[in-house]
Amino acid sequence: MRNAFREIEMTDSGPPAQLDDVVTTGQRRSSPTAPFPARGSSSGIGDTPGRTIDLAGDDPEPPPQQNDPCADPATALPWNADAAAAGAVAALANKAASLNDGSSLSNREFGANLYMTNTGQVEITEIDVGPEAVVGDVPEVEILPRGTTYLNWMGDIHNHPSGDGRLSTNERNQFNARIDRMIRDFPSRTDALALAAYVVILDPASPHGYRIYAHTRGTGADELGKEVNPDAVPCPSN
Repeated sequence: MRNAFREIEMTDSGPPAQLDDVVTTGQRRSSPTAPFPARGSSSGIGDTPGRTIDLAGDDPEPPPQQNDPCADPATALPWNADAAAAGAVAALANKAASLNDGSSLSNREFGANLYMTNTGQVEITEIDVGPEAVVGDVPEVEILPRGTTYLNWMGDIHNHPSGDGRLSTNERNQFNARIDRMIRDFPSRTDALALAAYVVILDPASPHGYRIYAHTRGTGADELGKEVNPDAVPCPSN
């Protein structure tokens, strides 16, 4: 995948972003076996009806304050971005089917940018299509800006036909450079470290048949991003 923000180059990416005290946000689970976050939940523990918590000792600590991510714009934006990414999977698959040439998420890359609307919701741009897969080559899609800017860009999403949910070195470098420049030149984007490059892979072992991984500026080299809830839904619109 290449995202065609042409003005971004690694030689002009500025200093690395500061990653201290970064809190995981959005609808991403903290580990492969953890539940997905839910509204009214903190620490990535979903609300489960009937779930009980064992408290030891005579004077237990009170349970953590339950926070609604939709109540604060700082947490609502990544929440909505994850929901947009979850909804984009069907759009990618539909785009593949519309080509009527046997294309699918297993043999061709498709991608789009995510952007913030003036109402605080997050949507995807028109979907870009990569070339047909050729034996010996890795299929790659170039995602065009399509009107997105540093002020409304909320990440991007594409699929990996290989089934590898990690970003390639070039993909990671390009994404990190964009976030670094955003932090440097657009300080109003205080949500920059929560933005993600989403990768979709097909996985028959998943209940949905696919998985979505969110790679942020803090995702390490050759590391799998946090898994996004495939059933993620956005905050209610005002």
